[in-house]
Amino acid sequence: MTAPSKIGTSVLIGTGVRSVKLGFVEISVYSLGLYVDPVSCQNVLASYEGSDHNSLLCNPSFYSDFASGLFRKTFRISFCRTIGRDKLVGGFDGPLRARCDASHMVDAEKMLSNLVPCSGVMEGDVLSICCHEDGETINASFREAATGNENALLNMPSGGEGG
Repeated sequence: MTAPSKIGTSVLIGTGVRSVKLGFVEISVYSLGLYVDPVSCQNVLASYEGSDHNSLLCNPSFYSDFASGLFRKTFRISFCRTIGRDKLVGGFDGPLRARCDASHMVDAEKMLSNLVPCSGVMEGDVLSICCHEDGETINASFREAATGNENALLNMPSGGEGG
C-alpha cells in the first residue's frame, strides 16, 4: 500500500511494513506512515539542520528530541490483512503498557479499549493516531475500506509528557 504524501498539512517523513514470515513466504500485515507538521517539526529540531541521514541514525539525542518534541505526529496504519480485534489489541497491548508507568495505566487501558473496532479490521482499513503538539492530546480515527466511512475512536489527554 502506498501512503499519501500529505494528510492535511502534515507531511510523510517515513514508512515501514510489518510482515510475518510463514515458511519461505513473507506476508504483509500492515504498513505504517509517519507524518509530522513540517513547520513545527523544523522549529523544534532546528539544531539538527544540516545533519545527514547517517549521523541522525547514530545520534540517540535525535530520537529522544524527536519523540518528545512538541509538534504534531500522526501514525497512519493501513491494514493489508483481516485481523480480529483480540489479536490486534494484543499486539498493541505489550508495547503500549511498556511505555506507561502505573499512574498512566488507566489512560493506556482506555486507549486500547477504544483503538480497535469491535469487528476488528479488514484489508484496506486505515487507523490514524495523532499525538498533538500540546504534548498531551491523542486522538484516533478509523476509516473502513468497504464503506469509506471515517469514525473518531478516541480523543483524550494522554496524561504523558512531551510529544
